[in-house]
Amino acid sequence: TFTINPIPLSGQENPPGTSYTMTYSDSPGTSNVFNDIAGPTSVSHNYLYTSCGMTYPGNLYPANTFYAQVTAQNYCGQTSSTVSPITVNDFPIANFTVTDSTICANQSITVTNTGDAGSVVGNYSPYNCDDQGKFYWTITGGVNGVDYTVTTGVLGFFNNTYNNPNGSVNTVGNGSSTLNITFNTAGTYTITQHYHNGCGTKTKVRNICVINPPTCQFTATPSSGCTPLTVAINNTTVAPTCGGTPVPLTYAWTVTSPTGTTASYTSNSAQAPPNLVLTNPTTTPQTFTISLTVTPKDPYNTTANFGNPNCTSVCTQTVTVNPKPTYTPTNLSTCTNPYPLSVNLQAGTNIANSTFTWSAASNSNVSGESTTAQTTSTINNTLDNTSTSFQTVTYTVTPTSNLGCVGNAATFTVTLNYVDPGIVSSDQTICNGTSPAVLSGTTASGAGTVSYQWQSSTNGTT
Repeated sequence: TFTINPIPLSGQENPPGTSYTMTYSDSPGTSNVFNDIAGPTSVSHNYLYTSCGMTYPGNLYPANTFYAQVTAQNYCGQTSSTVSPITVNDFPIANFTVTDSTICANQSITVTNTGDAGSVVGNYSPYNCDDQGKFYWTITGGVNGVDYTVTTGVLGFFNNTYNNPNGSVNTVGNGSSTLNITFNTAGTYTITQHYHNGCGTKTKVRNICVINPPTCQFTATPSSGCTPLTVAINNTTVAPTCGGTPVPLTYAWTVTSPTGTTASYTSNSAQAPPNLVLTNPTTTPQTFTISLTVTPKDPYNTTANFGNPNCTSVCTQTVTVNPKPTYTPTNLSTCTNPYPLSVNLQAGTNIANSTFTWSAASNSNVSGESTTAQTTSTINNTLDNTSTSFQTVTYTVTPTSNLGCVGNAATFTVTLNYVDPGIVSSDQTICNGTSPAVLSGTTASGAGTVSYQWQSSTNGTT
């Protein structure tokens, strides 16, 4: 603040019509004009930058200083009064960069000072400029040496002695321009740079979020069953948080199938994957392994994962898929009537110790078939074709393994072929040396083409 006094020491006041113009060397073209002031008048001016670096032609005013001038003018002429030197110091600028602000436990960051010390002008000629600023660091949110460790550099401390008695720069208390910090414990930490000089202190704050790996967990339901088994996967993974906000995650599912088996997919990247269908066509139980790898994304670049493997979490579940038994049937055909059917069902099944449910379809021209559900492992029926044509009986067999897995139903047929040998002739008694009468009888008949074989015997047996 400047004061314009229109009354000189002589006490003689300026006449009416006198104007007073204030100008400032830091802001050419800026002025304040007052007319016919009667007494001391205050004028305020705001200096926006330091006077360091100012020079004047012919060294009319001291370098590194400003001046302000008032000019009084009336019809008699003009006179000027100057205030010089005016020194304006510069506050320091606190600023720094960090390589990352969201990291994993046991990961390190680099802190780099990008601040400015500011300028302080000497109080006496030659008014030299001095970059006397100092800075130091503080870290809150944990204990040094326990929750975090400064592996390179020093934090420093406050010391406002900027110059030594011999005029050299005093560096006591200065923090390092570069810090390497390893954070051992998850949490939120605050790094503050305190930059100070003769004008005062400025601070810059950055928050660092340190996270633990995600809690990887999911369920696979059911954990065992018969092929083909549909498994529902429920992902209950818990994401770490920064400032109460969950960190985004990526998910990598893999399904490992035993030899000879199949899975409806072997990999997936969804948070909630679709149902998984596991197929076991072998004859023994098979165990599938479902694995989930969870990795945090960089909150500031969600297309990229954290590079630190310490942040990755893996969990697995196993699912046992039991096989279904397969009964392989064989169709039968016979000319024997009645036919004693005997079929060992276990012999035609690929899994030992299976049980069976079987029955025959009713045929009104056949008797002896079991048309109600049976549970024996052998089919024993005596089939009698009561007609004069061939007949077919169809059997349906459903196997069940000793683990409770029901196989597909299979069918086979038994064909009962009809044959009527006919009557050759009636018995004859003849004398030795004579010929018998012509043999006559009925023609043989049956399914298919009938062939004949004639035989004779002198003793009735051979």
